[in-house]
Amino acid sequence: MPQELSRSDVESLTRHHRWLEPVPAALQLRHAALRQREFTRLVAVWWPLLLAAFVAFIGFTVWLYAGELHGRDRVVFAASELVSVTAGMIGLALAFRPGWQASHERWLPWTFGTIVAAKLAAATLMTSRSLAVNEVHMAVLVTIVGALGLHLGVRAVARGCAIGALGLLAAWWSPTPEAAWLAGGHYGLTAAVCLFVAAVRQDKDRMAFYQSVLLDMERQEVQRLNQELGELARRDGLTGLANRRAFDEALALEWDRARRTGRPLALLMVDVDHFKAYNDHFGHPAGDTCLVRLAEALSAVVRRPGDQAARYGGEEFTVLLPDTDEAGAEATARRLTEEVDRLALPHPKSSAGRHVSVSIGVAVARPDGQMARDNLVDRADAALYAAKHGGRHRHVLWSEADAPPVR
Repeated sequence: MPQELSRSDVESLTRHHRWLEPVPAALQLRHAALRQREFTRLVAVWWPLLLAAFVAFIGFTVWLYAGELHGRDRVVFAASELVSVTAGMIGLALAFRPGWQASHERWLPWTFGTIVAAKLAAATLMTSRSLAVNEVHMAVLVTIVGALGLHLGVRAVARGCAIGALGLLAAWWSPTPEAAWLAGGHYGLTAAVCLFVAAVRQDKDRMAFYQSVLLDMERQEVQRLNQELGELARRDGLTGLANRRAFDEALALEWDRARRTGRPLALLMVDVDHFKAYNDHFGHPAGDTCLVRLAEALSAVVRRPGDQAARYGGEEFTVLLPDTDEAGAEATARRLTEEVDRLALPHPKSSAGRHVSVSIGVAVARPDGQMARDNLVDRADAALYAAKHGGRHRHVLWSEADAPPVR
């Protein structure tokens, strides 16, 4: 598998490129897909005009040179047009098939090259000079349209021109040698010009492709940075948990979902017991470390995809539990208390025990049209107050007895 290129690699390609340098292997599939889209768009837009022009040229030749189309020249002209129409119809049919569009640079040279070869052969075999000149002009136009109008690469153009040149072999049977020189001279000059123009355009197209790759890389980088900034804006810088903003958004989302489904929504309000005394005794760096350890304990307990642990502010945390009833919410509160106790962080200044502990307020709501989501926060906060008032290092499930209903 080709190694992916970095942005600096692509920038280097735009600054230091060689004439007709191939596209790096890491970008070839992307470049081929772009070329296929361009070819498909060209065919969809221009095929009616190409078909009309082809038919018009045949009709113009028949009308203008009707008096000269007899005998040998009529047979040569008919054979030339039969080959041209057959090759053109096959090419047009393949151009509309998705499976063939991707490989158009391999078979298109055979299509327009066959038509050119038929026209050049006819030009060298005709006895009428005016008819021969007309066929040469047709060969030149087909070469220009096939090589340049369809935006073929320089290698495809070279193959098509080489195939077209095979028609000049008919000069061995030409009744007028000057017709062969006329056809060969005009066609050789046209092929040379087409090859030069195709080479210049291929080089410019390749540079434009590299610029588009760089633009896509920049766009992806901006999207990545915006995503990271969005995540940082919703993360607490110290603990790595969701912050107050993310909690408010999650609460609004889960509240609306619970109101639609009729399922319960639980909230745990968690506060570190005597955290100010802990900070005063050990210092703020130790206090930050304590909060980080507590955040890890919360993350270990909150495992369901829809659950969310957040730092509400200071030493206060929240745990949002969608589709959780009172029994489930209290079970989570007990596991959290046990996880914090297992940390056994010394706290000699706590009246609740010899190590850091937490008080937890638990509230569960089944949203309806009468209750606002802020009521759930108020109830959890009231339950937390009851847990602190009851001695700390415990959890309390909100009830009407803990505090009067708010708002």
